[in-house]
Amino acid sequence: MLAGSAIEALLLWALHQHEQQHPGTRQTAVTALITNGTLNAPPHTNLERWDLHEYARIAAHLGLIEPETFTLCDLARNFRNLIHPGRAARLGQNCDRSTALAALAAVEAVARDLTPP
Repeated sequence: MLAGSAIEALLLWALHQHEQQHPGTRQTAVTALITNGTLNAPPHTNLERWDLHEYARIAAHLGLIEPETFTLCDLARNFRNLIHPGRAARLGQNCDRSTALAALAAVEAVARDLTPP
């Protein structure tokens, strides 16, 4: 769960920085992802109210994170949802050391992608 929060914080920061340097590109990305069906609806107008999947999809579209990093973020999002015992039971999934390490790998990959060379 904490790994998902760390990913959100990193991507929120990166999207803020990107928008300051390239005004309007975030909205262009949102429009493109809605048009191609990747996003079902526009995210909240307040960036701080977005969910992890919105941060990751927009960041990937803008090239802030690599496609493989997006995949790790999506897995971390799914693992984070396992904190709900009913959901874990319905899906027949467990949150264990391997899922925690996979979520941590997503944090590491986001940090790597956001770190300038």
